[in-house]
Amino acid sequence: MQLNKTLLAAMVSLGMVSAAQASSGKIDFEGEVVDSACSVEAGDLLQSINFGALSQSSLNGGGMSAPEDINIILKNCDTTTLKNATITFGGATGHGDTFGVSGVDNVGVLLQHGGTTIKPGESVDRALIPGDNTLSFQAMAMGDADGTLKPVGTGKFSGTADFKIDYN
Repeated sequence: MQLNKTLLAAMVSLGMVSAAQASSGKIDFEGEVVDSACSVEAGDLLQSINFGALSQSSLNGGGMSAPEDINIILKNCDTTTLKNATITFGGATGHGDTFGVSGVDNVGVLLQHGGTTIKPGESVDRALIPGDNTLSFQAMAMGDADGTLKPVGTGKFSGTADFKIDYN
């Protein structure tokens, strides 16, 4: 009888250990079905550029950081009826032609495509080829260059640019 009670206690204990190790979770799924010529690579919808630590003196007087590449990949483009993409960038306006940032005075982000500056609200047109297309841009942190050449502050900065792609 004592042996049965001991075995029963051991089995109950093992059952508790097993139950204690069980976990549950949740997976959210989302997406969107659209009528467009291409789909945007999922990882390119939300990108982050880290300029790292930049010296104040390198940005003073309109100086710029090294360029950081931004690629937006358009997948599986069907150019039967829609042959072009127009990408429009939006965001806060900074000094000169830059996108605005917060946290540091007199710093902005300059966005370029093929060496041409893209101002907030401006668009870039691109002819599409069937299949995959890569839209390449560069971003640079830039000190005040609007003619007053105000000194750049110090500290951490952040900003956001959004984009919209229209097909025609």
